[in-house]
Amino acid sequence: MFSFVLYDKNKDRILAARDHVGITTLYKGTRYSDNSIWFASELKALHEDCDVIETFPPGHLYDSSKKNHELVEYYHPKWYDDQKNEIPKDSDSNTKMSPEEENEMYRLIRETLEKSVQKRLMSDVPYGVLLSGGLDSSLIAAIASRFTEGENLQPPPNMLLSSDPDLAGKKKNPFFFSFFF
Repeated sequence: MFSFVLYDKNKDRILAARDHVGITTLYKGTRYSDNSIWFASELKALHEDCDVIETFPPGHLYDSSKKNHELVEYYHPKWYDDQKNEIPKDSDSNTKMSPEEENEMYRLIRETLEKSVQKRLMSDVPYGVLLSGGLDSSLIAAIASRFTEGENLQPPPNMLLSSDPDLAGKKKNPFFFSFFF
């Protein structure tokens, strides 16, 4: 994860970029009076000096040496493109899927999620899963437990607190249950 702004003094050139997921924040401001471009990680650094402030989009690069100072998209995975994957957009309220299309969509989501979890389990060091008791962490933990069957998994130390307000939800999770009970 990253966002950065570099100034090349020798070439009088500015490069700015943001990571492909957009984990870190970056904003681009424009001041019309002197046609200047500003960058900051917080809005408060720009709001008094800039006429227009935009969120710097994830997976993009700014290069002051390019014509019109346009942002260039450097990262565009196929799952960004709704049309390419034939996934209906939320804004298209008239879209109705057949049961077959719906099943295919769910299959693709499941496969993608499972591959993603499996990819993150490739490690030379021990790993763990912290559960909030919510659906998302429970689902990730359940998938991880399938891919790690037979491995000697140990619970993280000092993670079971009797005062935890989510303890009831955690106890319902089969992955948690297998660790502590």
